Amino acid sequence: MRNMMEKIRIPLYKGCVPFETMPVGIKIPIVLASSFLTGVAAQVRIPLPFTPVPVTAQVLAILVFAGFLGRSWAAAGQFLYVVFGLAGIGWFTSGFSSVGITFGYLIGFVAMAWIAGKPASSMREKAIQMLLGMMAMYGCAIAWLIWYLQISLWHALLIGVFPFFFVDIGKALLAAWIVQFLSREDFV
Repeated sequence: MRNMMEKIRIPLYKGCVPFETMPVGIKIPIVLASSFLTGVAAQVRIPLPFTPVPVTAQVLAILVFAGFLGRSWAAAGQFLYVVFGLAGIGWFTSGFSSVGITFGYLIGFVAMAWIAGKPASSMREKAIQMLLGMMAMYGCAIAWLIWYLQISLWHALLIGVFPFFFVDIGKALLAAWIVQFLSREDFV
């Protein structure tokens, strides 16, 4: 099978070039847009009564960006998202730009983008990478919850992983499908 990342096209018009062959002057605005769109996805949130962490659209957005931008650029976009948020843009799910209960997820977004952005030769392989990236995000989130709230591992899993796990699996599979579908040469 051909390497998916070699054939990735941003489907704007026929003849689009793969992202990795674009000039850096084009890549940087796209990476900045991925940071901004992650902030927009953070505003799509559903609070749950049994956990202080809301369900958001960020995981899906980040995994799609990772599939198209590749590991380095996708991780850079998420790093910028965190830096811009800490610098004062109030786009974190709490609406503030401070370090709060969800900070572990924010750090985990960078790791998730790095892992999920690895080139893959099939949709199955890409889905597995996205699921592994999601696990890295959860690892960062759990570590932060344990430290920040001074709670046990079990309690961190109860409020920080279990309520979201199956929904996030669905997001990872959907992201893998989106990347695969939009990467088809006959799509554009």
